[in-house]
Amino acid sequence: VQARVGLASQKTVDEAVASALKAFPAWSEQSSLRRSRVLFKFKELLDQHHDELAEIISREHGKVFSDAKGEVTRGIEIVEFACGAPNLLKTDFSDNIGGGIDNWNLRQ
Repeated sequence: VQARVGLASQKTVDEAVASALKAFPAWSEQSSLRRSRVLFKFKELLDQHHDELAEIISREHGKVFSDAKGEVTRGIEIVEFACGAPNLLKTDFSDNIGGGIDNWNLRQ
């Protein structure tokens, strides 16, 4: 036996789901910039616990530590991309792209 994992009771799962449902309306009303800041904090935590997370992955999946570190790095890259969401949501405008024509993208 390498480890023992406690299982959550149905009550604990129901409480977690209820908590998430309660938090969703306020979270969904947050600006993309505010959400991005939360993701930046999450990224900081991933960076701080990189080796610890890799050790957990290594134990859980039987991977060598270097492979597990690569998985954590890839996860961090995904979070970094998500942190850029506010820029992805911006609209673009190009003045006079040709023959007096303007071009713009509007996200609705």
